[in-house]
Amino acid sequence: MVHLLAYGRSTLWGAGIYLSLAVVPALADTPRPVVYQCPPNQVLTAVFQGVSNSAPGEPAKVQLTLPDQRLLTLPQAPSASGTQYSDGTFTFWFKGNTALLEQGDRVLLQDCVTFPNPLP
Repeated sequence: MVHLLAYGRSTLWGAGIYLSLAVVPALADTPRPVVYQCPPNQVLTAVFQGVSNSAPGEPAKVQLTLPDQRLLTLPQAPSASGTQYSDGTFTFWFKGNTALLEQGDRVLLQDCVTFPNPLP
């Protein structure tokens, strides 16, 4: 499957079949994981769920899979710089391709950078 961006619309080409994501909205709203590599050799996975794939009135959120396989779901929070998700205890913050995770005032993961992951 190859993803193309043509005239501002995402399209899929595969097995000789052309599909427009405007016609198949479920494909366009499917969240994809973002993998972060954190020192020393730890992996953090984030699945972002924005307004388009959240229930009406529900804020954007992120589901994190921590290196110890714990799952956290955090709602988006205001941020002066970058993007922040927090439930008041855990805070996930990223800007560009760099992220960090805090629990209270303690940094759990820092200097995490996106790890290239191929499309399925």
